[in-house]
Amino acid sequence: MVEQIKTLLKKAPLVRAFLNSRLGRAMMYWPRVLRGRVALRTSDRSPHESFTRFFRNPTQLAALTGPTLDFLDPASLGRPLRIVVLACSNGAEPYTFASTIVNERSDIEFEMIAGDIKEELVEKCQQGIYTREEVYNHETLCDDFVSRTFDSEDGQSYQVRSNIMKHVEFLPLDALDANLVEKTGKADILLLQNVLFNVEPEMAQKMFVNMLSLLNEKAVVFLDGVDLHQRAKLTKRHGLQPLNYQVEKIHEEVRQIRKEGWPQLYWGIEPYWPHRKDALRRYATIYLHETRT
Repeated sequence: MVEQIKTLLKKAPLVRAFLNSRLGRAMMYWPRVLRGRVALRTSDRSPHESFTRFFRNPTQLAALTGPTLDFLDPASLGRPLRIVVLACSNGAEPYTFASTIVNERSDIEFEMIAGDIKEELVEKCQQGIYTREEVYNHETLCDDFVSRTFDSEDGQSYQVRSNIMKHVEFLPLDALDANLVEKTGKADILLLQNVLFNVEPEMAQKMFVNMLSLLNEKAVVFLDGVDLHQRAKLTKRHGLQPLNYQVEKIHEEVRQIRKEGWPQLYWGIEPYWPHRKDALRRYATIYLHETRT
């Protein structure tokens, strides 16, 4: 209804000018934000849902190979870079990150531990075999990524290339396991994406705090798929600093998958609103961790 009214009003030049003003945009934005907050409080969460995709967020991947690795300076570590992926679902995200590093930063030595609480998904990840529908399931996927990530003889079955698979070990992992660090080791890069918004806020907070035990003294956290107000609050409370790199572009790429759910469903995501005081912390998906001694 709001969109229909907005479309009708846009036919009047003065009204169109008002709607394009900061005040006009705010009048259209804030009521929907409040409705979205209601959905967060009243909707039943779906812990078994998954928003995973191959090559889901190209700009976030550019941040991985650019400012993220610049911050970590892998050459100074004296060991392979260690990446941990929690709630990895069918493996699309860990294989995407591994493929990106292998093909765009071949100078980086790295190892990745990825896991999910569902053992059947872990087994699928270990095989690294996907159907065409599983690979080509969204519009941002490019043929170049597919050709450098998979081998396929018939165009129907896709096998992750061995030079990528060798970097990734898949294990059954529970993000709430108090002994998680003993199974994964410490992480230089931690991915906890598209899982926290699927569980109740109290459990999401417990997962987040448990996650912090995995971080090395200097580390980077990829944290998409979490209630935005909770992301701002928790990252600030625990001293994580948002990476100020293409934040709006990354946010809008995330919205391409989730925008239809907003504001009526908990997993929907609001448009980027730069005038919020906490905009950077609220909309960023990558956070820097550094323990100062």
